[in-house]
Parts: sequence; structure tokens; C-alpha cells
Amino acid sequence: MAKQKLDCAGTNKGFTLVEMAITILIIVIIAVTAKVKLGPFVQSIRMRSTTDTIKAKIIAARTRAIANPYVHCGVYFKMTSPQSVLLFFDNGAGAAANNNAYDAGADQIYIPAQAPPNKIIFVNPSSNYFTNDALVFRGDGSAKYGGQIEIQDGAGHKRTIDVLPSTGRVKVIVP
Repeated sequence: MAKQKLDCAGTNKGFTLVEMAITILIIVIIAVTAKVKLGPFVQSIRMRSTTDTIKAKIIAARTRAIANPYVHCGVYFKMTSPQSVLLFFDNGAGAAANNNAYDAGADQIYIPAQAPPNKIIFVNPSSNYFTNDALVFRGDGSAKYGGQIEIQDGAGHKRTIDVLPSTGRVKVIVP
């Protein structure tokens, strides 16, 4: 039997190795359980945040287009890896001016490209509406072409941002 250190009152002083090992084991079990339980919650927050950020960029482009009706403003979704989204003025020279598409090198970038968080991707925008993966707003706030951009996480959860062409209204659709 191991000797225990006793203080003046004759009570135990300190922890034994077994007590500390059990305490650490309990902490590890709680941490692993919390990580497993919080993983989907964190991913849903990341998904919601990404959707809100993209929606805010679309609204910013629309607002900027209304501010100067002579220069259209748009949002470009780079669908190839690494994916990103940027805001641009559709003001390139000649045929690239107000052509309702993003012309790299010709159109001026308004807000630089930003990549979605890890494990979140853009699914191709509806090709019937977007022109070259761009959504361009006119001076009256309408979009030349409306459409939808779908955002998906690694677990297959989806959110869709819908833009109505006639008014430029932006709406998030959660399935």
C-alpha cells in the first residue's frame, strides 16, 4: 500500500495518478462528443454566412448600378477551381462596354475576388439566365438576366440565391 501525504488535520493532500487519469479521460470524452455534435452546426453557420455574403455582394452590385445608371455593375462567379466571386463595373472598351458579361482585363473590378470557405462550393448558375457566369444590373436596378446560384456544402446541404430579372430582387431559398 502506498503512503499518502497527510496534512496537519490528517486529511489527504493532492490527487492520485488514477484520479488525474480519470479526469483527463472524462475531459477527452466530452471534447470528442462536443466536436461530433457541433460539426454540423458549425457547417450550417458557415453555409448561412457564405449565402449571406454572396447575397450582400449581389445587393451591393445592384445598389452601385442604381447609383450610376450609365455604368452597369455585376457579380462574376468564377466556377473553375479555385472558385471565387467578385464585383465588377461592366465598363470595358468597345464591345466589352455594358455587354452584360464579365470581360477579364477589360472590365474594372469593384470588389476583389473572394473564395467561399472550405468545403463550400458554387454549383453552376442556371445557364439560361447568367451570361458567362455573371449577373449584371442596370441603372434601374433590374438585371439583364436573372437566375439562381446554388451554394452547396460537403454534406450536400444546399441554399439557392434567386435574382428576379425585372426588379433585381434577391431572395435566398432554403430547401
